[in-house]
Amino acid sequence: MKKRKGFIVVSLAVLVIFTLFSPINSLPASASATSGEVSNFNEIRNDGKVLEYTYDLDGQSYKNVEVFDADFEGASSKIYKENDSGEYVLVAEKRSVIHDEELIVETKENNEVTVDTYEINTDNLDNNGQINLEENITLSNSVTTMKTTGWKYQMTTKTSDNIKRLTAAAISIVAAKVLPWGGAALVQLGQIAYSLNLPNLYYSIKWYYKYNGIMPVSEKKMGYVYKDKARTKLLKGPITTIKNIK
Repeated sequence: MKKRKGFIVVSLAVLVIFTLFSPINSLPASASATSGEVSNFNEIRNDGKVLEYTYDLDGQSYKNVEVFDADFEGASSKIYKENDSGEYVLVAEKRSVIHDEELIVETKENNEVTVDTYEINTDNLDNNGQINLEENITLSNSVTTMKTTGWKYQMTTKTSDNIKRLTAAAISIVAAKVLPWGGAALVQLGQIAYSLNLPNLYYSIKWYYKYNGIMPVSEKKMGYVYKDKARTKLLKGPITTIKNIK
């Protein structure tokens, strides 16, 4: 997943004055741009719509509250930092949205708004990630009878995503573009990947079809997620989904 970055400055005059009269090291630590790794991940709430969790990062304790859109193509995140009194104070907000084949992340922090754009579902090793039923019917050498067949293996598609610096919710909605899974499994995947500090997710989808004559009537997808490009370290799966083709 490749990244493009945009930058919007809010209250430019204030920022200029601050820069002139404040030392660089006095800037507050960013909740979004950190160099360390997540530790002590702890889920507080997960009802499929709202995900709340705490974690430590760069020696500080944080809490994220993330709300998923109903279509699972967007999520709104609030990031809180624990102060000296043990209270969590809001330090940043993020809005992550899938648009076409990109993830757009808008971050509001320190009176600034930044917009990062990521290409998703890249590094497809087998094809363009789209199933062409007509092509697969030709490849299947299926049957001439009008009885419905058993499952016929068709192909395996492989893609990957760079998920470094994404929140757990953003990881979930990115993975949803590839994996034929329900929301609960996707939310769990986002949490696991985030807590393990994984820089990438590697997907494999195995496709199967049932035919009646030469027409596909049912589709089965088996989704796997791996930690490594060689796809030897399974993170989650397989989870199978089946649908009828009209």
